[in-house]
Amino acid sequence: MKTVSLIKALVKHGLIVLKRDRECIDHLSGEKSIGDSGYFCAGKLYKVHWYDQEGEVICAQVQRVEESNDGQSDYFPGYFADTIKEIVNDLIKE
Repeated sequence: MKTVSLIKALVKHGLIVLKRDRECIDHLSGEKSIGDSGYFCAGKLYKVHWYDQEGEVICAQVQRVEESNDGQSDYFPGYFADTIKEIVNDLIKE
């Protein structure tokens, strides 16, 4: 799915999408660059975050608002969405 299409669908339903660029540092040269852009959007019960890679949505993870990932225990609640419809349907739930 396209990042632009997902953002348009979320905004159409009155949701706000936040973008965060990931700063990468080359530890050998010390040069800084911008990595994949990260996006975040939250509804009343669910939230979604995903990355943009050349205009495509990758790793779109939908979770309950109160849940969060725990990298130390490899706990990743929620699910990885395949379609815009899945994401929008969860985020507009009340």
